[in-house]
Amino acid sequence: ANLDTFFLGSDRPDVALTAAEIGGERTADLGVDDAQLLEPTHQQFLGSLADIAIETYRAESTVLRVSKLTQQQPRADLRLQAALARLVFYHAADRIRQEATEVLAALLEGDRLAVAMNQLGDWLPTPAGLIDTRTLVAGELVTRKGALP
Repeated sequence: ANLDTFFLGSDRPDVALTAAEIGGERTADLGVDDAQLLEPTHQQFLGSLADIAIETYRAESTVLRVSKLTQQQPRADLRLQAALARLVFYHAADRIRQEATEVLAALLEGDRLAVAMNQLGDWLPTPAGLIDTRTLVAGELVTRKGALP
């Protein structure tokens, strides 16, 4: 299985969103007026968008580092590194979902909110197989006496 399949549980490497997509063109896709986000009374929205950008960067950076390591060491057993990156990726997706939901619920109502929430659900990955991933990490940490790679 390729690394994208391992992380995403599918062959959809496009699932991870860039910060520009989340904070710019994607907000327009959700029916949010960008000017609303910049109003002085809406500083919390900007804080949420900053959190989304940070989580996106963290997930992308972690996945890319493990991907690069996999290319550099194709025969190495990197299951632990990949599992840890997978956990970071899905944790970031959950945080992004949480922050985006709070902003959307504050800015939209009714059908517009329902459509935006459905769109958000389509963009973000559904965490699948995390129990197995956590079990792998726990087993490896016990074997390594708590030492990380």
